[in-house]
Amino acid sequence: MKMSRLYNGILLLLMLLILGCGNFEGVDNFPELDNYPTILNGSIGTHSQFPSIIVLAMDNGTTEWCTASLIKPDLILTAAHCAGSFSYLDAVYGVDSLPGPVLKLKNYKQHPLYSQFGSPWNDIAVMLLEEEIEDAVTADLLPSGDMLEIDDIVTIAGYGKTEEGTSGVLMYGDVPVWDTYGMEEMVLGDVTDPDAVHACFGDSGGPAYFDDGTDIYLSGVTSRAPLWAFGCGEGAIYTRAEAYPEWIETAYEELKNGEGDAPDAGSSSSSSSSSSSSGYPPDAGMPEPNHEEDIPILDPGCGCEMVPINSNGYAFTSFIFVAGFVLRRRNKFPITLK
Repeated sequence: MKMSRLYNGILLLLMLLILGCGNFEGVDNFPELDNYPTILNGSIGTHSQFPSIIVLAMDNGTTEWCTASLIKPDLILTAAHCAGSFSYLDAVYGVDSLPGPVLKLKNYKQHPLYSQFGSPWNDIAVMLLEEEIEDAVTADLLPSGDMLEIDDIVTIAGYGKTEEGTSGVLMYGDVPVWDTYGMEEMVLGDVTDPDAVHACFGDSGGPAYFDDGTDIYLSGVTSRAPLWAFGCGEGAIYTRAEAYPEWIETAYEELKNGEGDAPDAGSSSSSSSSSSSSGYPPDAGMPEPNHEEDIPILDPGCGCEMVPINSNGYAFTSFIFVAGFVLRRRNKFPITLK
């Protein structure tokens, strides 16, 4: 085989690997990660243990997408990247596992500084329910003056993937605060011990609770895997909910006034009322990619598991391989091996 053909083949293969990443392939597209349980190495929980936890689900409440917390009878707190599929989501409350009774979502607000294709910080959003939940138990945010510190112990919970590769089972576990990123983020979980408790795919948006000996507070919202992680088991980055009380209240008021980020605000987001039985609009195909970020997120919507690089690096690397392939084909960039 000529070296030129070998070189062309390598370039083409690398090009396909790079350009093929990030495509949406559905909620079960992590074949190498299907053996990770939700809340890795955690315990099966009940809703009575975590009465403010809630599930964001597709397919009429049967397919788990993200986890969330009820902070008002009609307001849900979750991760901003979970809202990218808002039109296909319903809420399910009061269950230990899916399926469950469906609650309709009315509108949502992402933090204005969060960028789906840029900065992953400020990964926080609120969603307004069509109706208040009667007798709801809501979570209280940790007071902003009581920020968590390294080595504090918190309890994480979520409805992510199970050992059988399915999802929608509530699990939980205790983890340490491993590190803090300013006032807005923290790393939870012992990053040196893969056998310890960790968040995993499907737990995005889910809570981290802190017990100060008197009350239990909601402190964290599951965001994404750290830069060094290649999957579950190496900690997770959480948005610190206590850093956003003013924004949450402002967003809630705007939602109540009919101001939100949903393009079809005011209409039902139910997949059953506007979609096919698969949970997606007829003839619309699958949703557009929601999470082409430079850092792995922890919901089941991303289909790429490459080594994380930033967005500029992604574009630059793609350009180099494409340019090299074209120039080589035009003999403008000859390669000789002596």
